[in-house]
Amino acid sequence: MKKRVLLLTTLLSLCLTACGGEASITPTTESTGQTNSSVETTSVETTTVEEAASTEESSSGPTDYKQVMTTMNELPIAAESSYDRIAWAMANTLVGTKQLNAGIAFDFANTKSPEIARLNYNILKETCYNYFPDIEYPEYIQDESGAGFYKDDLENIIHSFYMHEGEMYIDEIYFAERDGAVHIMLGDGEPWIMIGDASIKENAAYVLLNAPCYYGDNGGAENVYMYHVNILFRKTEESIFGLQIVYADAYTHSITIASAEATSQLPDSSTKSYGPENLIDQDHRTAWVENDPGTGVGQVITLHLDSAQPVQDVLLYNGYLATKHLYDANGKVTKVKIDSCTGYTVETDLYPYEYYGADDAELTECYPHRINFGYPIVTDTIIITITDASEGTKYIDTCISEIELH
Repeated sequence: MKKRVLLLTTLLSLCLTACGGEASITPTTESTGQTNSSVETTSVETTTVEEAASTEESSSGPTDYKQVMTTMNELPIAAESSYDRIAWAMANTLVGTKQLNAGIAFDFANTKSPEIARLNYNILKETCYNYFPDIEYPEYIQDESGAGFYKDDLENIIHSFYMHEGEMYIDEIYFAERDGAVHIMLGDGEPWIMIGDASIKENAAYVLLNAPCYYGDNGGAENVYMYHVNILFRKTEESIFGLQIVYADAYTHSITIASAEATSQLPDSSTKSYGPENLIDQDHRTAWVENDPGTGVGQVITLHLDSAQPVQDVLLYNGYLATKHLYDANGKVTKVKIDSCTGYTVETDLYPYEYYGADDAELTECYPHRINFGYPIVTDTIIITITDASEGTKYIDTCISEIELH
């Protein structure tokens, strides 16, 4: 490998603060993920939200919301929707409970009360923090222990959020009743999950939100891809939000990269290869290593997909992650340009993590850098150009261990 010319120590750690929580909801059914199959259905052409919903339910019995979601996935993404902001806020309230996992789906009409306690808490907490835009909701009582709602108002808010006909459930872990009101305990600093850029599909009776979800915590993990969510909302005037969540599922959406090529690579040794194929082998212990005389500025990686398809995120696993020694000894990317080959490019700074005290196993589970286009862009080729890089403690080779597309 090339010897170091100049030691550059510009590694930074990123910290974020946000709210979140831990809990568990029993799933009502398994999710099959997003589907692209075409499903024949009767479209709703009624003039009001209430008529659309009631006609569908009365004519065919209880609504199969999973089927509704499947059908709506065939619709084009709405260029504009009056429900964008409120659907985004409600979706973040749901995923912020950290109760969704890839492969799990929830039919909220059939979810039992005790299983929903954490969501009830999150709804009220975020209502207190006024995360819901343009919503008139009942005033709450504030004292030294937290915020409180009168029970009738509380039940109205929660029923407005999701379709549930059961008894309102108050868990003593998150709520306390005193002075005629139900109080919730507010706090922050725990790990969180939030949705990224969302797309909306809409018809006369429903809104479907699709978005990637990312984990973060105050320890430096940020923008770690977790899964995608589909969240189906029923339009209804019964809700103070104008929408009710009726169904949600989570699934992993990783785009298959057919091949990768690069403008240079370090010659293979007797035991290791350093080619661009290592970027897409789903093994963080292997790495592509460039062979430029300097730090690799100007080197280009080209990713080819099987076909043109929507791409929103590029996840870049920076550095040589096989061992802590190799990670420290070799160079990392500090600035990168991503070209979608559709006329849209993104250039951004990257801040390689300092893995103090990390062992080799922890490095292979490291957090990638997320480069986001802002919305899904249909393409079959992604071009990545290194526009700046830092040297390692021993070598100036810039390394990337893995790249994923979502």
